[in-house]
Amino acid sequence: MNHNWYSNIPECLRAGKAEETRCLQIVMRDAVQCPLGLLEILQQLQFDLAVWNSVETIEVYGLGFFAGSTLQSPDEQRAMIRDTCLFFRTHLPNVRSLMFRELTGEWAARDADGDMIFEPLGLYSELQLQYLAQATDVELMPPFPEGDYPALGDNTRNLIMHFNVLDPRTPVTVLPLRAENQESLIITDIDEDLTWEKFDPDMTGVVNFSNLTSLDLSFSAELEGLVPYLLQDVEVHFPRLRDLSVKDSTQIYTDFYTLFGSPVLSTVRIAEDYRELHRVSTNVILHAKSVTIVAGIPYGHRPAKPIKEEVAHLLTADSDVEELYFIGARYAVPEDIRLFNLRIFYITLHTVTIDDIVDILWMLPRLQHLRIWCNSMSHMDASIYPINIQRAMPAAVQRFIMPAITPKTTTIASTSIVWTNYPSASNNSYSRLLPIRGRHIDTSTGPVYPIPPSCELLKFELLSEKFFDRIAIRDFVDCVPTLFSVTVNDAHHEELARHFAGRRGIEICSFAPALR
Repeated sequence: MNHNWYSNIPECLRAGKAEETRCLQIVMRDAVQCPLGLLEILQQLQFDLAVWNSVETIEVYGLGFFAGSTLQSPDEQRAMIRDTCLFFRTHLPNVRSLMFRELTGEWAARDADGDMIFEPLGLYSELQLQYLAQATDVELMPPFPEGDYPALGDNTRNLIMHFNVLDPRTPVTVLPLRAENQESLIITDIDEDLTWEKFDPDMTGVVNFSNLTSLDLSFSAELEGLVPYLLQDVEVHFPRLRDLSVKDSTQIYTDFYTLFGSPVLSTVRIAEDYRELHRVSTNVILHAKSVTIVAGIPYGHRPAKPIKEEVAHLLTADSDVEELYFIGARYAVPEDIRLFNLRIFYITLHTVTIDDIVDILWMLPRLQHLRIWCNSMSHMDASIYPINIQRAMPAAVQRFIMPAITPKTTTIASTSIVWTNYPSASNNSYSRLLPIRGRHIDTSTGPVYPIPPSCELLKFELLSEKFFDRIAIRDFVDCVPTLFSVTVNDAHHEELARHFAGRRGIEICSFAPALR
């Protein structure tokens, strides 16, 4: 294709695989002065001479689908939209999903307020309308079509929408939305009190998302005064919810998390201003398996001290959580953790010593993977502001972008230890093993560090931006017989590897460049 458009279409045609192609990808990077001649390009490629009946997904990358070109008059732009939509509908009759993704690092001219200065076209929205009745995946995002949206088809299962679709103050008209059909729901740019009336066309006062398993809510503006969510007139239920993501709800609500009750969740991801984390009620993590807490720092704000009291209630909740990721702003070393089923623990700390890490092991008897990213391994550096660590973390992390510390799916090797009739977290005998800070131990006849006898730690990772206590790390690894993988600062991993060469089969790794 030409320099404005890119696609996998030419490769599919050259390989003679048009009839077998399931997904078409179309890219136009930037909203710049260029003709939006997608239809002309497709015709030049003889797209219409092939059969594309197997295509079910069209993935659109880049702002080009939304960009109005200064090289085309408004009449030319409207004609282009009309003809392109007709061409797509004729030659791609079985599309079920039309998805847009903005490219990383994409540039578009913006004004002083950060808004794009080009006039948005309705090409993408108009294409959505062509397939709305049969689509399983639907995005109701601006720029909205000039007319009303038709009713969503019965096939719609995964819905992404801008809050303006739900906001009664906006002119966007959407026919009633069927809550019972949705399996995945994403609502973005919520800048007012969240309303659910359009999911309740019969005005029963009850909205039941009976099949919804994944919910992602993103708030974008701060009200003058926070309001309690309990003032809502519509009762909302999520009986099958398994994955929950909430971003910046504390800009509007004081108690938003009470909406969800105490669901049995697989994953919970919460991104809030670090000063408002105390508003995250423990009910949403009680029965969750994996929890991510992103402590956001507002632009231009400098925390006076590491986070501690704001998350203490989450660390002492009577929860079944097995994986916990505390990222974003710097946390203080937790002094009390009662998540006795925790197997994987990632945390970004201000300062930490090996004694602190030993205390964590005593509090978490089932811990198998511990990862720490800290400013320093010396409390002497407690007054140093970790400016290099924060890496300009925004007030909340975008849905598809996580900081470098974000874990990828990790498979922990099984151990030879078998737990039989292990007590539940709510009645756990290990509550008697909570550490006593500054405990004394006779090291003349025992290990340097008093590792708990039940320790299951298999994988240990520590990255320190300033002081790295390599001797303490070496002694700590010597004291933990279950360890098989250790990851440390790049500057020290070779020395540590030489120390353990040929001993115990421990794998010594360094952090990837992206994490340094």
